[in-house]
Amino acid sequence: MKEKGLPAGITFDNRHLSFSHIHRRFAGSLYGIRLAQNIRYAPYKPDGVSHQEWERTLGIDVNNLNHLNLSLGMTRSFLANCASADERWKGRVSTEAVFTPQEQQLLLLTAVVHDWAEAVVGDIPYHLKTQSDEEREMTILRGLIHEVLGNGNSSAQCDEIAGGVQSVLTDTRSKLGKAFNAVERVGYVRTGLRAWEQSRIISGHLGKNLENLAFQVVPFHITKLVHYAEIYPAVDSYLSFHQNPITQIINARDGGSTNHVWFMRFSKGNNGENI
Repeated sequence: MKEKGLPAGITFDNRHLSFSHIHRRFAGSLYGIRLAQNIRYAPYKPDGVSHQEWERTLGIDVNNLNHLNLSLGMTRSFLANCASADERWKGRVSTEAVFTPQEQQLLLLTAVVHDWAEAVVGDIPYHLKTQSDEEREMTILRGLIHEVLGNGNSSAQCDEIAGGVQSVLTDTRSKLGKAFNAVERVGYVRTGLRAWEQSRIISGHLGKNLENLAFQVVPFHITKLVHYAEIYPAVDSYLSFHQNPITQIINARDGGSTNHVWFMRFSKGNNGENI
């Protein structure tokens, strides 16, 4: 999938900062070093499994720092797919899936920085995160944007950047908030599918925990992604491409019930691409 024409970074303090440079700047800070030591989906990791083995099993997305780089790549693919949807979407792409260069820039920046606060508060599972958790994370994130981008100096530009990112992360009813939420949910399902695949070949306590991870994560996010598939070509392609394992997981969890929204609303038969 071609991603030409997408913003490569932001202009800050009259200098161009690429998204990769922003990530490296954070990664080299004490916060970045701390975030690299965090793992995601920790409740499913047995005590005897090291962080390194957990990452080998589920991929780089379970490393909290590497997750940011992966999110950047996924957001790029999402935007590129929206901009060049296949023939099935001809004449059907809504304004919600058409993004200006400025909107693309903000979505890509959000992908790079959205979990910075977890270097301070740790990783809180999506379905357990409270409004209080969200508010605390946003306060910390604003401070880190000032510290990392502004070298600790308060500035109107840092305020503007932090405000834009916060609006994307906290208002999932807005155009950009909804789009980034779609990318995040695909990311969760992506890891859930990897867990399911690994649970078929790994036995014992670890294999069972991986299966439970898939059972918890995939159906929870699929419900919303089925709706997003009607808006975003990228989500439609992803769900189409992964129909079989998603169906297997929901069938295995629900005992073959067809009452799940996946069976009731998502049409089968289309091959797609990975987001």
